[in-house]
Amino acid sequence: MVAAIIPWKNLENPDFYAFLNKYTNMKIPDEPTLRKHYLHSTYLSAALPNTPLPPQPVLTRWGPWLHAALYYADYLGDIQKVVQTFDEEQSVAITEANATISFSSVSADLAYVKSNFGNLPGAITVLEVRDLPLVKAVKKMRGIKENLNQASGSVGTAIVNQFNRVLQRNPGWKVMAMPINPPPGHDMAQLATSLLVTYWSTCPYARLRRFENIVKEEVT
Repeated sequence: MVAAIIPWKNLENPDFYAFLNKYTNMKIPDEPTLRKHYLHSTYLSAALPNTPLPPQPVLTRWGPWLHAALYYADYLGDIQKVVQTFDEEQSVAITEANATISFSSVSADLAYVKSNFGNLPGAITVLEVRDLPLVKAVKKMRGIKENLNQASGSVGTAIVNQFNRVLQRNPGWKVMAMPINPPPGHDMAQLATSLLVTYWSTCPYARLRRFENIVKEEVT
């Protein structure tokens, strides 16, 4: 309807509404629902055909919010051009959106997030891979820590401090992050077995043996 320049208010006509339902073989939402959930995607696709649609952040998860920040760091200028074509008299949300994206600090803050934390989503995806070798997981975590330590400003310091506090509260991290080379006079297999017995004493035997074999394979 948007592409055909058919006003959505025509959905209020029962005959037209019945026609669409019948010949599309779909239940057509009413006008308010369409405006709330579909208009922005349709408009962006038409106005910016080469720009991907923005991600939908989830309130209870930080990951999607970081993806959203990285998206707007790349496409804020394009989105701003589209929003500025909207009639502010139609909605308070349009006025607030225009006011927000007009602040110069928004672009600077998004650039800061991308520059300092843009690698986090990819690193977390790697860590979520099933059966990831322990040595590779530890190496990836150390890489994350090194990148975070390079973040500048008070925000970077606060995030690094929080990252370190999380690791310090995890007793298993100290074991996993131990140097691969064993101390003089110690066999690596014996050291691995000792650590496993100490920290994995409550694990099922089959899982314990499997984890021990993984450690032996990675250090031999």
